[in-house]
Amino acid sequence: MTGNSIQKMILLTIVCLLFCPSLASGGFIDHFAQKNDIGRNKVPNKGLSRVLVIPVNLNTAKLPKLDTERIAKFFSDDPNRVNFPGYWRVNSLGKLKIIADIAKPVNYQHCPFNNSDNCTPKRKDLKGLFKGLPLIKEVLRRVKQESKLDFKRYDINGIDGKADGWSDGILILLNVGWFGVALPFGIVDENQTVEIDGVKINMVAISSGPRYLPMAIHEYGHLLGFADLYDEYRNTYGLQLSSMGNWRYDYRKTPLLDPFSKMQIGWADVVEISGIQEILLAPAQSGKVYKLGRKREFFLIENRQANRPYDLMIASPGISVFHVNLNRMPGSEKLDFLKTVVDCLNCRKWHPFMMNVQADGKYDVQYKLKRFENRDLFRSGDAFLPDRQRLNLSPSNVWFSSNYYNGNYSGISITNIDSDSFFPFIRATLEAPLIINDQPGLQTGTSMVEDRMLAENAVKAKYKKADMMNTEENKTIVMPAYAIGSSCMSIEDIDWRILPVILFLVWLIFRSKIKIKVEQYYRKKGKLKQDEDLKNRF
Repeated sequence: MTGNSIQKMILLTIVCLLFCPSLASGGFIDHFAQKNDIGRNKVPNKGLSRVLVIPVNLNTAKLPKLDTERIAKFFSDDPNRVNFPGYWRVNSLGKLKIIADIAKPVNYQHCPFNNSDNCTPKRKDLKGLFKGLPLIKEVLRRVKQESKLDFKRYDINGIDGKADGWSDGILILLNVGWFGVALPFGIVDENQTVEIDGVKINMVAISSGPRYLPMAIHEYGHLLGFADLYDEYRNTYGLQLSSMGNWRYDYRKTPLLDPFSKMQIGWADVVEISGIQEILLAPAQSGKVYKLGRKREFFLIENRQANRPYDLMIASPGISVFHVNLNRMPGSEKLDFLKTVVDCLNCRKWHPFMMNVQADGKYDVQYKLKRFENRDLFRSGDAFLPDRQRLNLSPSNVWFSSNYYNGNYSGISITNIDSDSFFPFIRATLEAPLIINDQPGLQTGTSMVEDRMLAENAVKAKYKKADMMNTEENKTIVMPAYAIGSSCMSIEDIDWRILPVILFLVWLIFRSKIKIKVEQYYRKKGKLKQDEDLKNRF
């Protein structure tokens, strides 16, 4: 979902909360928090799916039509170039295979939107979104009639790999810069569900503008259940190295999916680190994801490198480190969809849902709002260590370390990195807290109690070692990037974006009382000329 659509979707969701007869589960953008709602809230994530792609040309009397040859090329699988089926095949390790059918274009001679330049609703034009809903339904009806399609053809997959009565996925491509959005019209309001040939359609992905083809990858990711991982409000650049993050829909720099998304959906081979281990990290395209830590905050690392045709912006192999904060994890309850839209996951500068750990320690993603993938990967000579200051990460405490956001030790480190000698592998020493099973005799034949004591002693020894390394004489890696100060929560940590929504709801509830009070005030002052004057004020 792009920035152009976020304000529109907020109001749409508020209206639905107030007036819609029912609000279905918010599993549409839950980052796969709910795993058993394939069909109703998500498209299938494994097996063979058949997706319908509908080119739509608006205002053809004035605007050029979509390039059908480019569309056909993009939606056919070719391992040598960026394309839609190939992207999901590579990221899913072959678990999800997509056949994309291109429908006959649906053409509109004139623009269906009034008062819009080039048939593109303006950013704050809420009418554009509300007119878009019936337009989508009309497009579905027209493509059925004009192309003589049997929609049962687009229901061959489901949670058990068989047809389940729900569409496998529908993409609409527009020839205008309307906006990119995955619209869950039937999820927000069950009465809006479209049914054609016995196949139910709850949601469609829409992409438009000059980069409508690569944008289709991102928007389809929403149908799979992924939320946006860039910063909707541009407080930061947002997440790098993910098609659900910020990559400006650039063909030349199309990234693979981030490791957390792959792990959540079941497309990753997760290697959980326990204690100190020397590892040869396999390239990310192999599906290998290395997890450090088991708490609500943990770190995921990958060996990222150019893997034609993806990740071509990476000059040389390096370790990408993702700091995951499950305290910001979206859920699948009824109101969680609203929460995700209003308070986006990565819109908090210092405590986001997922943050790129930047190897140079400069936090340019936060301060310069630019992409620096090559600077931010860990390579030979770099290290990721704890910090003894234990300061809460905030605007006044911008420290580069492996500590948790509140400053507590995580017991995690990455050292002895060699990214030059084992191509395409990277050697590194990874450390995470020991994983103690509930079974006695872990690795040593000792009792469970002794195992826990060994683990605690190992962690304490590591902290002592980190304190020694972080002396003034040895501050080469762990050092303040910008400032040091109080560890208290800053005003910047408070999310004020929900305030307009709250005020809007308060206004709706107390509008009549406010009107009475204002009327009493003006009558008392003798300034109320007529009732019509007061009416005009509201």
